[in-house]
Amino acid sequence: MTDAGAGRRVRVVRSGGFAGMRLERELDLDQLDNTDAESWRRLIDSPAVQEPARVERPHPDGFSYRVVSDADGVDVTLPEQQLGAEDRSLLERALRPGPPETS
Repeated sequence: MTDAGAGRRVRVVRSGGFAGMRLERELDLDQLDNTDAESWRRLIDSPAVQEPARVERPHPDGFSYRVVSDADGVDVTLPEQQLGAEDRSLLERALRPGPPETS
């Protein structure tokens, strides 16, 4: 498990969907409120990210999310159907325009 290091950054990229649009955002976990920062640490340390399952067939027109954290050695792409509601909400909030929203 990782701990909260100074300047820990996470990059999130959402691609796919019906229109094939791509959104990208980089977050500094130290700039988030404690709840969201802890949610990001939990997601990064989770088996879904550390040992992602192979999905035989991606959902047609579904989104996929790439999560990159150089400090944690993470660079993984997760199809939306592999994510729980809480993780999907965290990723979607991160991609909204403006300052990162909190839960």
